Amino acid sequence: MLKKFACMLFLTCAVALPPPMPVGAQQAVPSEVIEGVCDVPTAIKENWDVWYEITAVKGNGLFPTHVHDGIECVTTIKGTGFWWTADKGGTTTKVPTQQTFLIPDLTVHTGGNMDQGEMHYLSTHIMRAGAPFRDICTALGAPTSMIVNVNSSNPFKVIFRNQKPIDGPYKVKQSIKTLPTGASDTVRGNEPIYVAAVDGALVLKSGSDTRTLQVGEGFLVAAGTTVIVGNTAEGKARLAILEVTPAG
Repeated sequence: MLKKFACMLFLTCAVALPPPMPVGAQQAVPSEVIEGVCDVPTAIKENWDVWYEITAVKGNGLFPTHVHDGIECVTTIKGTGFWWTADKGGTTTKVPTQQTFLIPDLTVHTGGNMDQGEMHYLSTHIMRAGAPFRDICTALGAPTSMIVNVNSSNPFKVIFRNQKPIDGPYKVKQSIKTLPTGASDTVRGNEPIYVAAVDGALVLKSGSDTRTLQVGEGFLVAAGTTVIVGNTAEGKARLAILEVTPAG
């Protein structure tokens, strides 16, 4: 296991939801959907943590070269990003909006914005339970021509701890859905599904149980459970959905 200078970050974890509240019937469907899929060829042989987030980058620049104790699945949702990985002597990949890129387990990498505009990306980190978010490191051939330590922020970041192993290759499917006023989406799967409110509060309804998910909060939908996620407020809201399932 690679261990460098661990980076300690102040994070918002998935939190308990407030008491139930009434919700009206939703009719409309999501108006915008951005979705990405990563096929991971290796198993998860021990308990793992999910770090699910959006990162917003203003102007061009590079993140410090670093490594995660696990994989990272990246989907660009605005602008054009790029990622450099140390494998194969150093490889650079351009990732425009609605494209997805997999950074394999324990791969030294960096990335950033391709131009002066804003770049936003949705990412899932699946890492060994208890590992720090990243370890800063150096790598021969890593790009250095741009500004290091980009001006970035996290519109949302949630963590789901101690998830169960997956025996064999698996698939990471992540999406952002925009819900206009009165719109809803149905969430159900054979495996647990992770949801988060990106902007705008969301109402979750399962059977007779109704709860509100505030901005920046995450919620784990148990396998086999159906949850209706709706926007009952004025204005648009965005919903992030993550599914981690065995391949095949």
